[in-house]
Amino acid sequence: MSLFEGHEGCNMVTLESLENPFIIPLLMNCRKDNPELISSRMPYSIQETGAFIIDLDSLGNRKDVFCDDNGAWTMKGNREKLYCVTKNLEGHVSLLRKVSSEADISVRRRPYICKSCPEFHKTIVTIEYGKSIEKWFSLALVHYYWEGKPRKFKVAPHGNRKPESSAPPYVKTKESTKQCVVQNLSEKKTNPKRALFKTIKDSGGVCGAESVSSLPRNVRQVKNIKH
Repeated sequence: MSLFEGHEGCNMVTLESLENPFIIPLLMNCRKDNPELISSRMPYSIQETGAFIIDLDSLGNRKDVFCDDNGAWTMKGNREKLYCVTKNLEGHVSLLRKVSSEADISVRRRPYICKSCPEFHKTIVTIEYGKSIEKWFSLALVHYYWEGKPRKFKVAPHGNRKPESSAPPYVKTKESTKQCVVQNLSEKKTNPKRALFKTIKDSGGVCGAESVSSLPRNVRQVKNIKH
C-alpha cells in the first residue's frame, strides 16, 4: 500500500486478484481485517495504474465517487452478478456462491473509457442492495489502468471540441459541491454570483480546494442549478 502522490487518506493498494470471488470478501471484511487499506477520498487527476478501496460515506456525497478530475468518461456496459454470502460466527464473509435469483447481494462492475485519452480506463466495482446509491455497501473498488503505453494527457474540453481548443478542460463537478451551491442559493438575498463566491470559499478557495471538481464551474452553472 502507498499514498497516492502523498495525499493522506488516498491509499493505492496492490491486489492479488481483481475477480469478484477475491474482491467482494475483501470489501465486506475490510473494515475489520484491513482498515488501513481504505481511502477516505478519491485519487484526483490520476493518470497511472492503481486500485483504491473507497469509503463512500467519507465522501461529501456518495456520488462523488464518479468525480476524479479526469474529464468525461464513457461507460461501456454495466455488468451485474448475483451472489449468496456465507458468514462465519464472527460475521466474517467466508464464501460466495453465484446464483441466478434470490441473492443476498448484487455486484456490479462498471467499466469506463476516458474521453480525453481512450487508452486510459477505469472500473468501479460496487456491492448493491438496491438501485439507489444510498443502498450500496459502503466500500467500493475503483481501479484505473492503461490499455497501451502509459502517458500523460490533457483533459479535453466538453463536447466535441478538439483537444487543442482554447476552451477550458471539462471537469465533472462533485455532487456535494452542487449541494453546497443549492444551500447557498437558498439563503436570503443571495444571487448566483454571491452563491458562487461563497461556495468557492466554503471549498477552501481556488488554491485550497481539495480538487478542481470541488469548485463550481462558473456563474452559468450556478444559474442552471438555481433553475
